[in-house]
Amino acid sequence: MRRARLWLVGAGDRIAMQCGPVRHTLTQTHAIETGTRRVLLERRTAFDPTNLPTDPGIQEILGAIASDPARTQQIADDVLAELADGRFPLVLTERREQLDALARLLEPRTPTLITLHGGMGVRARRQADRLLAADAPRVVLATGRYIGEALTTRDSTRSCSRCRSPGRER
Repeated sequence: MRRARLWLVGAGDRIAMQCGPVRHTLTQTHAIETGTRRVLLERRTAFDPTNLPTDPGIQEILGAIASDPARTQQIADDVLAELADGRFPLVLTERREQLDALARLLEPRTPTLITLHGGMGVRARRQADRLLAADAPRVVLATGRYIGEALTTRDSTRSCSRCRSPGRER
C-alpha cells in the first residue's frame, strides 16, 4: 500500500509539472451556489468498428478512429461553431495525420489558423508566436505533446473546445 501511495504522489507531481498548478477546483457546493453545471455532450459518429481487422491492436483502433473522415469533419464543424460563438478553440490530437486533415478542412474557413507540432522550424514557430500574440479570432490546432511542453497566451484561460483523439503522435 505504501508503494502505491508514493507512486500516486509522483504521478501528481509530474502532472503538476507539465500542466501547472491546480488553479480552481469546482466543488459540489460551489457548483450549486454559482449555478455552474457540469455537462457531458455525447457526440456520436458513424465510425464502424467492424471494418477493423480481426483482433486489432490499440494503435490500429486509434489510428482508424483518427483517420475517419466523417469524424474529422464533425470535429471541424464543432470548431467552426465555437469560433462563431466568439471563442478561440484549441484542438488537441496526438496524430499528425489528423492534425493535417483538420488543417486542410479549417484553413479555407478560418481567419487565423495556427498549427503547432513537434519538428516545427524556427520561422514557423516565430510566425505562430506572432499569431498567438494577436487579438484576432483564431483556431489553434496542436499535438498534445507540443502543448504539454508549454503554451501560454493571454487568452489561455478562455473557454475552448477540446477535441482529442487518443494515441501517440507520429
